[in-house]
Amino acid sequence: MGMHSEMVTCPNCLNDARLTTNSRVFASDNLECLNCGLERFPTTTYLSLEDLNEMRVENDLPRLEKLPSQNHSI
Repeated sequence: MGMHSEMVTCPNCLNDARLTTNSRVFASDNLECLNCGLERFPTTTYLSLEDLNEMRVENDLPRLEKLPSQNHSI
């Protein structure tokens, strides 16, 4: 578990971009191009109760009456 950085080709301008992989909490990749300014960072969000219940029904799980506890500092 940790962080690793390497230079990759930017998908926008085809110049060098820095790709940082972080596997500390969740596996994620961040991309920063110092040539064209492209940034790609993952975000963490929670589904609404309506969207969560829709997914639960599609997966044969019962609907929820309210959202479970959600830690917004993740």
